[in-house]
Amino acid sequence: MDSGIQTGIQNYGTSLFWKMFDYAWSLINVIFVWFTSQTENLSASNSIKDKKKLKKTFSGKFFDDVKHFVNHDNQHIFCKYWEPKDSPRGLVLIIHGYAEHCGRYDSIVEMFNSLGLHVFSHDHVGHGESEGNRADVTDYRVYLRDILHHINLVKTKYPGLPLYIFGHSMGGSLAILLAHENPNLAKCVILSSPSIALPDQISPVKILALKCLFSILPNIGVETLDPKMLSKDKTQVEKYQNDLLVYHGKILLRMGYQIYRMTEHIKSILHEISYPFLIIHGSNDCCCKCSGSEDMYQKAKSSDKTFKIYQDGFHELMHEIGDVPDQFLADIKKWFQERV
Repeated sequence: MDSGIQTGIQNYGTSLFWKMFDYAWSLINVIFVWFTSQTENLSASNSIKDKKKLKKTFSGKFFDDVKHFVNHDNQHIFCKYWEPKDSPRGLVLIIHGYAEHCGRYDSIVEMFNSLGLHVFSHDHVGHGESEGNRADVTDYRVYLRDILHHINLVKTKYPGLPLYIFGHSMGGSLAILLAHENPNLAKCVILSSPSIALPDQISPVKILALKCLFSILPNIGVETLDPKMLSKDKTQVEKYQNDLLVYHGKILLRMGYQIYRMTEHIKSILHEISYPFLIIHGSNDCCCKCSGSEDMYQKAKSSDKTFKIYQDGFHELMHEIGDVPDQFLADIKKWFQERV
């Protein structure tokens, strides 16, 4: 065969081979891209399905995306943490009150942060962003159990730092019991309008009804908290009324009974209290009677105890009218700095 023809055939064969190779490679790339896209779609689909299985906060956030812990009843408890600018020299736990949430204490947080303290808090079961029936609990000791759980978690992260407790309203009741039952837990306790004495509208007849009916009709609403009793500042009242994380329904029978049980328990141990404490209360508080705080101050055997009354003050002194909030913070800061 002519050498030129033979060379032409070889060149053609080589060219055909590379064309087929390019075609095959392109086909492989197309298949690879298709397979990859299908895998990603399947992964995304599974991720969406997994997300649907995840638990959400009251406002619809995934608990995996927010700070939280899981309590002993497998309920997700929403948490908040506020770090000081420098390394913390102590820990402050804020315990919020009935129907509200831990996001309502910005001014308190800022004050404690300015003192170099790490502040932490969480929404009780059934409150704010946490799981649970709204503003309801089977036993108030669930709150105490969860608080201790949270404290242990934080102390593990910050070993050796002293703990201080701030409690407001029902949170004040919990703070009183927590510090009493765990004598070496906290260095001191600050109580804002603690729930020790029930308001006048809770008559002996209503208490009897609570005792008889709470286990039969636990979810029946009996009383509605009037936001106007919280503060004389209309702006703060409206802010409370428009807060979607606040429970605005009636107090449930079971919840009312648990609050009653707490106050009765506190009254029975007032004479045993020995830890340092500061109580600040408004004289016109219609939610938690000021007389309960006075009773604690008189009966507690603590050698370091202070009771300050704000004349004409309502329930939430940190949200009161005029310069009351500034004075409230200044009194706490002064008392605290004298002891730390």
